[in-house]
Amino acid sequence: LMPLSVRVDPLLTELTALVLKAESTAIKISVLDAIGTVMSMGGTKATAAALESTKSALLKALMEEDESIRASAASSLSKLVWFLEPAAVMDAALDLVEAKSSGGAEHWTQLCGRLQGL
Repeated sequence: LMPLSVRVDPLLTELTALVLKAESTAIKISVLDAIGTVMSMGGTKATAAALESTKSALLKALMEEDESIRASAASSLSKLVWFLEPAAVMDAALDLVEAKSSGGAEHWTQLCGRLQGL
């Protein structure tokens, strides 16, 4: 359906919301994979605002404890960055490098997620 669709933003918005509220690992992975597919097939049709909100959700998913979620988020992020402006790509890389850990000491999964994102 992606080659036939003219409007990608509503789909990215819905998928972004789903990945942020999904509780199940399997659902998160499926939604993250769907984001990657949308980016592969229709990334050129997405607006900067939709790309930015999706990028934020993917960066957040890179900090999840589950390795499969991090891998899927990294894969989708690698597809998304092709459609960002160069400055936005640099911002995403800086976000990964400068991200603060959620606790006192950085958890190894957060570091792993950052490295996968890079």
